[in-house]
Amino acid sequence: MKPVVELKPAPEPKPEPAKPGIRIADRSSVAPEKPEPIAADKPSLQRVDPKALFYQLMNALYDVILVLDDQGHVIDCNVRAESVFGYSSDDVWNMPIEKIVHGMNTRMIGLLRRNLANKQHILIDARCFRSNGTSFLAEVGVSTIQLTRSECVVFAIRNVEKRKNSSEELRKLRATLEVVPYPAFACNLHGEFEVLNPPVLAMLGMTDEMEAHKKHFSELLPDLVECFQAAVRGETVSEKRQMTRSDGSAYTMELRLRPLRTGQEINGVAGTILFS
Repeated sequence: MKPVVELKPAPEPKPEPAKPGIRIADRSSVAPEKPEPIAADKPSLQRVDPKALFYQLMNALYDVILVLDDQGHVIDCNVRAESVFGYSSDDVWNMPIEKIVHGMNTRMIGLLRRNLANKQHILIDARCFRSNGTSFLAEVGVSTIQLTRSECVVFAIRNVEKRKNSSEELRKLRATLEVVPYPAFACNLHGEFEVLNPPVLAMLGMTDEMEAHKKHFSELLPDLVECFQAAVRGETVSEKRQMTRSDGSAYTMELRLRPLRTGQEINGVAGTILFS
């Protein structure tokens, strides 16, 4: 008789101890998380009112802007009109442009319109009158603009009185210096030569007047820059210096400077150099 063998269930395997380290979870069965949307900090764009934009542009300009109707009457303007001419927007409304720009009558407006048919703008010189009766030289840019159903003429007016006067003074000064036998010149407030005659060119060792305009007073008389600065402040200067020629002989140099003015404003310095 064979012995009975008792069958025992196999022992369950013991779980291995966890190894040190980072455990990576199995996410294959987990739906990926969606990133939260980031709020956009974009500014909201608002439609700009064309009329408001038009007036912003007009009032930002340095020139006086006058808009005219078909009859040459002012129908709009910018804020510069009051500071330059002394007229408010109410005062200037329906005013004939001839009251502001001398000689600008209906016939002239028609002529400008015809010339503008083939051009974008025209630049003219004119004399303009303020509300108090005083006047000034002006450059007037003339163009057209489409408003509602009609095409209006636009005047852009700039006061050039000071610039014109300065140019005229320099022209007269240049003509005077040409006949002066001793060194004479005129500089701007920075010391750059605006006008100089042949004796000054000789002192600079130059023959080209245009090239000499790039030179500075300090290059002509470096030891007398403080005298030039005094003239810029409004003083009349006369400075004498004892000098020595290359042959050893002595002589006296006298520098005379005076400020150049347009009205009360100093805009340059004129000078002469005398030798004895």
